[in-house]
Amino acid sequence: MFEFYDNLFRYWAVGLFIFLGVIILRDFGWRLPSVLGALSAFAGSSYLLTMQAILYAPVPIGILIWILSALAPVIVWLFSLSQFEDHFTLRPLHYGVAGVYMLFIIPLAFGYLLGFWGAWPAVLEVGLFLLRISILLHMVFVAWRGREDDLLEARRRFRSLYMVLVTGLVGAIIFIETWLYGISQFSWAPVLQSGALLALALVLTWHVFKADKSVILIGVPASSMGAPTLPTVTSESDPSDKHDLKTIVQRIEHDKIYLEPNLTIAGLAEKVQMPEHKLRRLVNQHMGYRNFADFLNEYRIEAAKERLADVANRRLQVLVLAMDLGYGSLGPFNRAFKARTGVTPSEYRKKALAETE
Repeated sequence: MFEFYDNLFRYWAVGLFIFLGVIILRDFGWRLPSVLGALSAFAGSSYLLTMQAILYAPVPIGILIWILSALAPVIVWLFSLSQFEDHFTLRPLHYGVAGVYMLFIIPLAFGYLLGFWGAWPAVLEVGLFLLRISILLHMVFVAWRGREDDLLEARRRFRSLYMVLVTGLVGAIIFIETWLYGISQFSWAPVLQSGALLALALVLTWHVFKADKSVILIGVPASSMGAPTLPTVTSESDPSDKHDLKTIVQRIEHDKIYLEPNLTIAGLAEKVQMPEHKLRRLVNQHMGYRNFADFLNEYRIEAAKERLADVANRRLQVLVLAMDLGYGSLGPFNRAFKARTGVTPSEYRKKALAETE
């Protein structure tokens, strides 16, 4: 009986994951977030098919399915980062994590295949389990960390659902595979594992077809990555929206409250005297930003460019400039500046001063 339900859930989930991967590429193109989303779906189906692929599939297909299955947690981790970090790009750290992960997987795979036993498999399994848990916790942390700054209400709700899905379903899958799979008294474990993956596939399918496409599977910020975006007001706009937008611009551009350190969306809402949910909507829909940090950074980086190009500030330390602009440390300022200009603050100053001369 367990085998019947395991096969039912497993192949149903395989079909859904493959379908999801194809639909994601069809509807969202070949941008990095959508490619990672499709790869995550294909990795899910590969994970469910690993044993069958090794036993019955042609060798090249079996190897491809095994690689996708082995890297599934890393691929899903990268996809998660692409959803909740608006300027996500693959960096050496990401490749390093994937490399370390494979250093655990490959010896274990060959050890089981060739019958090498002893203490090392147990050590590798513990290390792999800890690495998987670390990846899982980081995925949850990234989804939680940016929730308050997110200006898309639907995506804020999706973050909460995502955290439940990741901690619940994915955590259960890791636990079952690591501790219960293959033990005779837990013959129901494969059914629970395939059922959890089927539930995950069903929820993701629902969101891909029902969610606002600005919520997930985009990964591209709405801001222009240049000068601050002017509010867009049409004749159909609510008159109160027009007034509130003028108030926001007045406080931001003329009073320069974007320079205040630790300014939050709640703090700005209090200063402009409007409900927080309305401020989120106005900044998102009329000014084109998807998160509050991006909104602040546009103004701060424009101010930084002006000061760095000023000969009078040529001896001003970059750290002091960052603190003056409201940043708590140099790292976030450098990352935000390079994301918008392609160069570091020091490189920008050198070029700007050379052009002035």
